[in-house]
Amino acid sequence: MGKPLANGDVPAFSTVDAQVNYRIPKIKTTIKVGGSNLFNHRYIQYAAGPTIGALYYAAFTVEGLLTK
Repeated sequence: MGKPLANGDVPAFSTVDAQVNYRIPKIKTTIKVGGSNLFNHRYIQYAAGPTIGALYYAAFTVEGLLTK
């Protein structure tokens, strides 16, 4: 097992995550929009680690495209 990159304290943090789904039954589609760490409060998860910010996404899911 390797040695740790650094030793030190990591402050506590919290984030706000959310996702909104909108289903369109007529065309068998769901639209999803969301994000993690919505307010982009930068934080680290371990000593000397990179800072982590927000992640936003949008997705379209269409049912039955690959079925016969």
